[in-house]
Amino acid sequence: MREIKFRGKRKDNGEWVYGYLFILQERYCIVSKEGRFRDNEYGHFNLDGVFEVLPETVGQFTGLKDKNGREIYEKGKVRHNGKLESIVKWDDENASWVIYNKTMGNMNISRIYFVEVIGNEYEN
Repeated sequence: MREIKFRGKRKDNGEWVYGYLFILQERYCIVSKEGRFRDNEYGHFNLDGVFEVLPETVGQFTGLKDKNGREIYEKGKVRHNGKLESIVKWDDENASWVIYNKTMGNMNISRIYFVEVIGNEYEN
């Protein structure tokens, strides 16, 4: 069974964080693996390891890794077949992760060999 996790860019400093996604009052947050909720002496929750992220940067882990062992995330940029660049996205119609390229359209990512993560649609 694949691990369900997400990544997103922190609102406060632009760094990528990885973990579990939750939405609280329209604020997108990622809880790192070390993160936890804990009560303080006043009965309020402190959020350790919880980071507010930019909603447009949130991407889910596909459960797949590239040829170098790097995790492949939704909205990631990948190179395949030597030079063709594509974006990773979810295809509702086929209920699967695909890579999209303007020239080739959607291709099921699990059928493509030698995929290499080269960035994401926000930084590259």
